[in-house]
Amino acid sequence: MNKTKGIDRSGLPDSFLADEQRKSNLIVEANLLKAREEYEAAAEKYAAAAEIEEKLVQELVHLNRREKAFVHLFSAVSCWAQAGDLHRALRLGTDLVSFEGISQARQQSAKEYIEVLRSRYVQWMRSWQPQMVGTAD
Repeated sequence: MNKTKGIDRSGLPDSFLADEQRKSNLIVEANLLKAREEYEAAAEKYAAAAEIEEKLVQELVHLNRREKAFVHLFSAVSCWAQAGDLHRALRLGTDLVSFEGISQARQQSAKEYIEVLRSRYVQWMRSWQPQMVGTAD
């Protein structure tokens, strides 16, 4: 049986499965880079994986594979957040929490995750004080 974490992968085109494998490899590489504290390199890998995830979501929605599309959308949000692009993660998070055709439990998980991201974004915005260069007295 062709399943990953209980989500049916049967009937998906080989090109889709190849993209899915490529993005999984990028996430693993990003995690390793992050563990070595190579944050900028990790962010590049997470961003590349997020872009692939977004493409996979579109393909899955087109194929009416909503449950699997939700999983990839959640991953895209997470990848953008780990890449340091909280604004983009939160914008996609709006789609995630309003995603139709998924269980209440998955919707609740999405809402909780987006709230965590939103609170971190607010913390970052409050703490960042840009330096004013060349201001007149």
